[in-house]
Amino acid sequence: MSVRRQSWIGVALAILFIAAWLALHVGAIFGLTVTVETAGIAAALVLVQAWLSTALFITAHDAMHGAVAPRWPRLQQALGRCALMIYAGIDFARMAPAHFDHHKYAGTAGDPDFNARDPR
Repeated sequence: MSVRRQSWIGVALAILFIAAWLALHVGAIFGLTVTVETAGIAAALVLVQAWLSTALFITAHDAMHGAVAPRWPRLQQALGRCALMIYAGIDFARMAPAHFDHHKYAGTAGDPDFNARDPR
């Protein structure tokens, strides 16, 4: 796949995931009254929101690795920043170096995602 095509697809998917998450979130908060009759709909919306949250994390992760829009690095970082902030309120600029340390030092004391004193 060409870099151009990959970039267009990556941007389209990132925007789709961000917009869908925001629309569902805002729509559910302001448009859904949870009752016994709507409990099934609410449960389904929670599952879709969880799936979209995973898509936001993957979008941010792929943006860190330069795979969302390799042709447009500034747009890629903006989309990654937006996805990560919506996902968990995490700053992309602070997360990216820690993420690369995780890859560089996986499973060791240098890995920010690993507790060497209690590896279980």
